[in-house]
Amino acid sequence: MELGKNLEEKREDLCFTQKEVADILHVSRQTVSNWERDVSYPDLESLVSLSDLYHISVDSLLDHAI
Repeated sequence: MELGKNLEEKREDLCFTQKEVADILHVSRQTVSNWERDVSYPDLESLVSLSDLYHISVDSLLDHAI
């Protein structure tokens, strides 16, 4: 599984919109969309913030992406 797909699944599991995640992380909705489509990847700080928001370890987020 790619990182983007994993991020999208976790977001949807928690019933967040891309806009809500973007607002919480102080990035644009387009940035969240790009992460989920594997156009770009979150930096380390954003990855940690996503893991906190989604209640999952960074390792778990990345585990299926490799």
